[in-house]
Amino acid sequence: MKSGKRVPALHFPSHIITIVAILTVTMPRPLVAEPSSPQTKGQNKPTTELQQAEQRVEQLAQTNHKLRKLARSFLVGKPLGDFTDKQGTIYQDATVLKIGTTSITLGHLAGKGRTRTSTTLKLDDCPAEWALLGDSSDQPQFASQPPVKSGATGDLSAAIVVIEGDKGTGTGFLANDNGKTYLFTAAHVLSGNQKLAVKLPTGRKITRFGAFQACEGADLVRLEVLEPVEHTLNIADSAGLSDHGVPIIAAGNSGGGGTIGFEGGKIMGVGPESIEIDAQVIQGNSGGPIVIRDSLAVIGVVTHLVDARKDKWAETTRYSDIRRFGARLDRDWEWREMPIGRFLGEGSKLKEIQDYNMMIAIALVPSSEPGDVLDEYKTTRISKEIRSLRSWLTTMRSSNRRISDTDWNRRINSFLTSLKTMSVKQIKDVDANQYAWFHKEMGSQLLIQRHKLISECEKAIEVFRPGGSSSR
Repeated sequence: MKSGKRVPALHFPSHIITIVAILTVTMPRPLVAEPSSPQTKGQNKPTTELQQAEQRVEQLAQTNHKLRKLARSFLVGKPLGDFTDKQGTIYQDATVLKIGTTSITLGHLAGKGRTRTSTTLKLDDCPAEWALLGDSSDQPQFASQPPVKSGATGDLSAAIVVIEGDKGTGTGFLANDNGKTYLFTAAHVLSGNQKLAVKLPTGRKITRFGAFQACEGADLVRLEVLEPVEHTLNIADSAGLSDHGVPIIAAGNSGGGGTIGFEGGKIMGVGPESIEIDAQVIQGNSGGPIVIRDSLAVIGVVTHLVDARKDKWAETTRYSDIRRFGARLDRDWEWREMPIGRFLGEGSKLKEIQDYNMMIAIALVPSSEPGDVLDEYKTTRISKEIRSLRSWLTTMRSSNRRISDTDWNRRINSFLTSLKTMSVKQIKDVDANQYAWFHKEMGSQLLIQRHKLISECEKAIEVFRPGGSSSR
């Protein structure tokens, strides 16, 4: 926003000031031919001295190039507070999202609602210290390019994949672990899908996979990759690097748009299985890596959000905003190997049970709104019977036809008996205790719901038994 007030002094990060100072000292000066004076024979400089000078200048140029690149990488994800450009525009609560050789992109607060947005500025429009970071011989540095931990290959963005399923999209990444290359993602990104496609940023599809493993204790899965890949990341040391305030970068397919984005932030909380971060991840980021900014080591996987609390105890605290979490990777996990078809089948089965639970509830309360679930399962027997009953009830209530209590009860009782039979049959062979950890708890809860619904069916069957009296 514009401000007519006196522009405050720029508080430049101390370590960047140091690097800029080095840049200024080591910046190679142009070679300019100096006026020559008459020389006598034998006074010419030896050719080797000229060659040595040229080599020294080339070394200085390379050092300068590397220092600029290093300085830019350190700035990515850096919180700057209120940033002021040369024109006096103030960008509130600014964070460096991307910095290139000629421009910088800031994330900042804007507008009366203080929503976060981004603005790209030319380095020449920034304070003088920032302009020194430009380098026409280099490529832009993204949040994916802080110094890379030994063993990792390439940059962060090239190791991330977009996962497309028939039920939704998410994120995954390629990483090394115990000498093998794996595709890591969140379990819920794959669960419930029947078809999956894994795409690199280049558009290439990865199709050759080996063993599938589900984590016992977290929303995590991984697939061994059997085809060569150019870029991979490293998993953080299992001794545990998660700590409050550690600068991180979260990357992923934000919003399911099919593009890889980067969000800088820090660790806000640490637990045995999970970490809380303040990077602005949203749906679509699930399964993406959370990396330590300075090493690119993967410390976690984006898993879920928690709604903001609106009670009086959360007022004026950070808990009144949406909170963001990831499963830790800087610890040892037990991995359970199983066919991926079985895992996907578990998810599909639980989705079906969940939706049938909703349809059973609709059937037990005929006046309730059916929503979209009846349309999704319109070809199934239970959906057809519910629609038939609702149509019959509507006809009976709107007509002047009289029907005996016995016939009324017989019709409702027949429907409820059929509903109970279908409800019991669907879960007859379901044993959630044999499912992968991620599905186990969900399955147990859905089965508890189903048994309660079956109990309600039995009560209703008794009420509408033929020959009994029930209220219409």
